[in-house]
Amino acid sequence: MTTLARIDGYAGLRKDQSNGGVINVDKSAYEAHKIAREVALRNLAEKRAAESTMQSMQSEINNMKDDISEIKSMLGQLLSKANNGRD
Repeated sequence: MTTLARIDGYAGLRKDQSNGGVINVDKSAYEAHKIAREVALRNLAEKRAAESTMQSMQSEINNMKDDISEIKSMLGQLLSKANNGRD
């Protein structure tokens, strides 16, 4: 059986005397850590999804700007041809 020694200044930690490993014996702190980690991972996933959506929207806006520029150019060409036909 392993002997666990208290670690000064850390109520929830014990040191395994046989191999020197540190063990967390505070189950509520461990559960709180797991919940906090899940929340952090969920927030990170949401942030990445929002960034991806933002990049997609920016790309779509840039495509629309290019399309508008092309339409303006074509309109200019049409007006130029129409004006040349009147002369």
